[in-house]
Amino acid sequence: MIRSSSRAKKLVTRPLDDDRERLRKEEEKIRQLEEKIRLQEEAARRKLENLPRELEERKRRQQELHRLRLVSAPTRADGLSKLRDKRHPLRQKTVSSTGKRLAEQRAARVQFILLCVVFGIILLLLWRSLPS
Repeated sequence: MIRSSSRAKKLVTRPLDDDRERLRKEEEKIRQLEEKIRLQEEAARRKLENLPRELEERKRRQQELHRLRLVSAPTRADGLSKLRDKRHPLRQKTVSSTGKRLAEQRAARVQFILLCVVFGIILLLLWRSLPS
């Protein structure tokens, strides 16, 4: 009977050891996850601290590029062409490079065709009226 009780103790203690080992491994995983989260949090905090500086730098570069475009673009006083910068207040947006809008070009084309047809009819009537 002594042997059976010692076996019972081994069976009872063995699951406890397995539970302890499993809990120790889970605790180690949790520690690793906590460390990983802490590192991510530090990286996010550093990025958040640098964000205003990066935004200011980006804004400064855009302003510098805007100034360079204005300096290199011809002005109205030059008389060469309209301003190329779309944000400039003096830029005229209604006039295209050809000088006429698409609707005006279409109307002029129709008018030209009608005048050609009328001229052709007049020439045909004059040719028939000639004595042969």
